[in-house]
Amino acid sequence: MLRRISLAFFSLTFILSACGRQVTGIVLPGQSPPPSSLAGEMEIKFRTYGAMDFNNVNYMIVFNTSGTGGEPYANAFATTFCNYSFAFAIGPSYGTANAALYQIFIPPGSTRPAFNQITLDPGTTNLVLNANAQNTEFDLTFARSQFNVPSAVNGSANPCAASTAAPSPQPSSSAALAQTWFINLFTTNTAGSPLDAMGFGISDTSFTFPIDITTNVDQTITRQPGVQQVAQNAFISGFEIINVP
Repeated sequence: MLRRISLAFFSLTFILSACGRQVTGIVLPGQSPPPSSLAGEMEIKFRTYGAMDFNNVNYMIVFNTSGTGGEPYANAFATTFCNYSFAFAIGPSYGTANAALYQIFIPPGSTRPAFNQITLDPGTTNLVLNANAQNTEFDLTFARSQFNVPSAVNGSANPCAASTAAPSPQPSSSAALAQTWFINLFTTNTAGSPLDAMGFGISDTSFTFPIDITTNVDQTITRQPGVQQVAQNAFISGFEIINVP
């Protein structure tokens, strides 16, 4: 029961936050993204077992860039939103075929998250749908510097550091990005209820993926066997991540 309440709360807050839509650079299916040095950028190739359904499923990439805590998990109310810093969301709740970036933080005196949409630079954010011509992969490339924004609360990079602090209505400094980020992938339905996540699914707390953003990385993570499948269009098969300092 607690897990269901936790997941329902997560879904409600995330869907309610999706009021604005940000269109990023779109490349037609099967096309390659524009040439890029990738310096200062990260590319994530999100993969599913079945053809992606952008009418009924949201696809999310969630980050902890704070340097504290660890992996963000789908059952976030039980495992704390303190491990949530940012999330890319792609799907019907955020505009079909659009990518939106949200900063996630805990307001003073609260344990519940709030979401602040970040304006993306189309020149440094590129979304390629149907990147493998089988509709089971999209590629998202973005400049990491877009995460280096003032905290919505007090300028802190830790999304929970401000829970007992007074808010700063006009933060003047940017939140420093930690050297090690933690990344997870989720899918949800249009009501926002989680459908799948890396590891053993939405209740998993064993999966962890830290990445040192100061190093060159090209790594493919494949889903381990034994995972109970959800609908193929929401079942995550893994991802590839490329990072260039």
